[in-house]
Amino acid sequence: FFLVPIYTNALSTSEYGVTDLIASICTVLVPILTCNIGESVMRFALDEDADYDKIMNEVSTLLDDSVAYNKMSKAVNPYGDGQACHRIAEVLADKETDRYEVK
Repeated sequence: FFLVPIYTNALSTSEYGVTDLIASICTVLVPILTCNIGESVMRFALDEDADYDKIMNEVSTLLDDSVAYNKMSKAVNPYGDGQACHRIAEVLADKETDRYEVK
């Protein structure tokens, strides 16, 4: 927030746009590439009945063993296939309402 005036003064509009795009892409990719391991460790480690040693052993295994990491990263997501937004957009594309037109 405080650095925006400095950035806009030092960078041209296109350079600032490229910088912002890179920052946005990194913000999206970091959780995907790290599988949010840090957040999951904190979430499970803070439970009262958590087995801290088991959590740390599993995290160490994922970080050290590429076979275990690949197996975990290709596991089926129990929360869906990640295509819900696409399906909703397809449904909305076929609908018109009195308030607005979906394009």
